[in-house]
Amino acid sequence: MGTKFISTIPISLLVQRMTPKPPADVVEASKKLRFRGLLVVHLIIDRENLFPDNWLFIHSPEVKVARIQNYKNWSPKMVPDPTKTTLGLEYFCTENDDFWNQPEGKLIAIAREELETLNIVDGSAILDAFVFKIPHAYPVYYRGYREPLETVKRYLAAFGNLQTVGRGGMYKYSYMYHSIFTGLVAARNILGSNFDIWQLNGDENHY
Repeated sequence: MGTKFISTIPISLLVQRMTPKPPADVVEASKKLRFRGLLVVHLIIDRENLFPDNWLFIHSPEVKVARIQNYKNWSPKMVPDPTKTTLGLEYFCTENDDFWNQPEGKLIAIAREELETLNIVDGSAILDAFVFKIPHAYPVYYRGYREPLETVKRYLAAFGNLQTVGRGGMYKYSYMYHSIFTGLVAARNILGSNFDIWQLNGDENHY
């Protein structure tokens, strides 16, 4: 049994899975915290270079893809074969919606067609593909979300040995480096510091 705990799972799921069960109003508040899912179609392409960017943000209404990652341009160590290119086509959706529940083959076919529509590469150059689904990827900032979030935060604050960190654990649409930083600060707190993780504000931090 541990004595100090750091949670990175979505804060809503943390509340709903606690034993004993939190008060009914806290559980109901947690159910009002909604998340968007991320579905990524990964394509291995028989081309050494496609474009110099590591990310392309897509705003064309004729396709569904929202962003395309070129992993090799982040670091050559992210791909096993430098003579090939691996792209990740990102689709923002909701877990178990119509797009999320499409068969893998259909999702790959859509991604292939959209690469052609965007004139990035011919589909015949695709050597292999697979789909990765990430539920609860992004917190949804809808009008009125702060009230249920504060209810959940007040309840969890009563547990002096529990810290929630990261995008899901704090229901914050933060950059990845900021999410990692919250974990580092939580570790410092366990070692004796007394930082308020909820007051961290990305680039303004000097902890």
